[in-house]
Amino acid sequence: MGKKLSDLGPKPFRFNNSWLSKPGFIVLYETSWDSYPIYGWAAFILGKKLRLLKADLKAWSLSNQDQDVTALKTCDSMIKALKGYFRLRDLSHNELEDPNIVKEYAIKHFETLFSFHSGILAVVQFDWASIHLSPLPAHCCASLEAVFSVDEVKSVIKMFDGNKTPGQDGFSLQFFKKAWDFSEDDIMKMFSQFHGQPSL
Repeated sequence: MGKKLSDLGPKPFRFNNSWLSKPGFIVLYETSWDSYPIYGWAAFILGKKLRLLKADLKAWSLSNQDQDVTALKTCDSMIKALKGYFRLRDLSHNELEDPNIVKEYAIKHFETLFSFHSGILAVVQFDWASIHLSPLPAHCCASLEAVFSVDEVKSVIKMFDGNKTPGQDGFSLQFFKKAWDFSEDDIMKMFSQFHGQPSL
């Protein structure tokens, strides 16, 4: 977007799943993860490690930039070849260059998406007094209050689409699947402390 890129704010970090197939990724992750001297609450440690890992990943990615540029050029040529098969409207010069227009389009999109008339925020009137719910059996209550198990957490991570990024940290679920063996202790400590004292 030319010289006005800074007007859009800092570029958010996004973990690239293609890094997982690069030869040096696992070595970088193994050596970096346990080298961060961080102390405190488990959630704080996990979050801090991920932030520090971002910096290491960015530096490592720059050192592999030539390979990435070649791959991007290949993808770009493929997109241009496919473009002829679809009727796609090219963005105007103003839409590409003016950050204010980009912001305006984004605001309008989400205002429409979350408006009352869109149905997403429609309020449902419900008479809860007319509903007679039976109490849960004791064994069900016990399972709801049980400590998170390793298998439970691991299976939940495994079942999700690896291309999705659930949080604002930019790390995809595929990263957590691949890095589970090395980050399991930190993740499970966080869940354990959260179960004992529901606070992050």
